[in-house]
Amino acid sequence: MRAFLAVIVLVLGVALPFNLDVVKFAVVQALSSPCRFPKDLLPNVGQFVSLDLRHAGSGTVFVSAEPADWVRANSDVLAPLRSGSGDLIVYIHGFLTSMGDADCAAKSVAADLAERQPPESSHKPDVLVFGWPGETKARQFSRAQTAASQAAKYLSDLLSQLRKRRIILIAHSLGAAVAMEALSEVPQTAEGPSFHAIILIQGAIPVASLRTWSYKITVRFPAAETHDRIAGRKPHPGYIEEGEGVGCYVDAARKARHLIVTRSADDITLSRMYATDEMFVPGLCQGPRVFPVEGETVRTLPQTLAIGSGMDREEIFRIHRELMPEDPGTISDPWGAPENPGNFVPTLRPPDDSQVLLERAETYSFKIPHPSYHEIHLSRLSGWRPFFDWHSPLNYRTMRADLLGQIWHILDQRDGAAAPIGVPVNDQQDPSRATH
Repeated sequence: MRAFLAVIVLVLGVALPFNLDVVKFAVVQALSSPCRFPKDLLPNVGQFVSLDLRHAGSGTVFVSAEPADWVRANSDVLAPLRSGSGDLIVYIHGFLTSMGDADCAAKSVAADLAERQPPESSHKPDVLVFGWPGETKARQFSRAQTAASQAAKYLSDLLSQLRKRRIILIAHSLGAAVAMEALSEVPQTAEGPSFHAIILIQGAIPVASLRTWSYKITVRFPAAETHDRIAGRKPHPGYIEEGEGVGCYVDAARKARHLIVTRSADDITLSRMYATDEMFVPGLCQGPRVFPVEGETVRTLPQTLAIGSGMDREEIFRIHRELMPEDPGTISDPWGAPENPGNFVPTLRPPDDSQVLLERAETYSFKIPHPSYHEIHLSRLSGWRPFFDWHSPLNYRTMRADLLGQIWHILDQRDGAAAPIGVPVNDQQDPSRATH
């Protein structure tokens, strides 16, 4: 049925003057699958707690309690998670995601992690799924960002209660904003939680939010400089501004030992679905405001690019020229003819400095300051198919297995002599027994 619907939408998209991206998105949604827990994968997880901030009977309304009161009301539910000794997976779902899909994704990740432990181990990963109210209309992404910011206050208070637990925080899509905003508020103390890893699955946060950058902006007035030289005067040197910037989530990310991000240029949900002015709320953690240049879309700029879409170049150069206004009454003949015949078309040539009223050149150099930062390109994993939903890789068994295998491998390699991922910190075992 879903395949038939996708064909109908595709035919209509070709026959009618629809926006191709909208049609492609509809096809991807028609073919996409909800999360399904593998039947042959035992649900060998420890404690499982699912908490939802949505008011009963509504998918968009918050609970009436304040963050501290809400956490206090769920104190008994959280008690088993406070006393656990194995890894604790905290999963935060994204925009337009049901709690059923969120629970399924979290259980699948935890079950995969549990399989890496020695068979005799009784310490299975505990799971906490954090639900929050996203908008139910696809074109209200900017409103969902406001809800994510509000939900972060609840998650921050919740994480602060999980003392002395080694946490693997996994956030999908706009859940990355919830997670990083919450981490910004969690105090770093010896008695607080230990964030072993932050894993952002196709995160819908600005690409610059986890980066630092240096910049140089040069403003010149070429036509005025040319005029000064002809008049025998020293041209004005122009204006130069240099500085540095820090992404709003850089400090939050440093609270975790490892930072892993997935990316895909084919993620239509992140890169093409939403209008440019709705991709990220103006003024909210976007990074430097880089000017677009002719021939490039605004989507290539760091203030509108999501980290799940990736950033191909760590250095960006932009140059903008504003030309002198032309006099429509006179057209010069480049061949020097005294008159311009009616059938003569002037040749367009690049403007020289005398024709440029203002020139603005910008150079930005970006860096990842986290000492253990890793990117996983989804296009290099198994599980590709036409019109594939790159935004939800955990919903597909083959890609999920490949993706999780790479994540655990990265964490094991980076941990070195420390307890490998999936093995309780207080268990003194041979690390080689923890992998399969």
